[in-house]
Amino acid sequence: MDVQYHNRNGLPTPGTAIDNNPNDSTPNYRIITGETTRPFMYGDYVCKFGRTTGYTCGIVLSTAHDIGSCCNATWMYVGSDNGIDLSQPGDSGAPWYSGSIAYGMHFDSAGSGGRDAIFWGIEFLPNDFDVITG
Repeated sequence: MDVQYHNRNGLPTPGTAIDNNPNDSTPNYRIITGETTRPFMYGDYVCKFGRTTGYTCGIVLSTAHDIGSCCNATWMYVGSDNGIDLSQPGDSGAPWYSGSIAYGMHFDSAGSGGRDAIFWGIEFLPNDFDVITG
């Protein structure tokens, strides 16, 4: 697995996550004040803002999703609670959060029809990303 982190014109800054209103083309940034770890995510309602699908939300259905022989089963599986597509190409790297709490980074589609999503938990991101303050 390989990861890239980009920022444009100095934004987003550490301690923020992109959180656009679907009816507004102007970027907004959600202040992130903390993070949660894998053992505390199950059943939580989480959201992300992906480049392709925009602002979508779902429920963490698994905190030990296995994506194959390359990786440990440490991926979070998010199910769509209303049939909305949570993941499309271009969404990778989007932040997952609940309120002002960071959960992780979007990885891929999952489930029947690929409408569900998989994300990498925040505690597994390299510390040198400096995406969370505190």
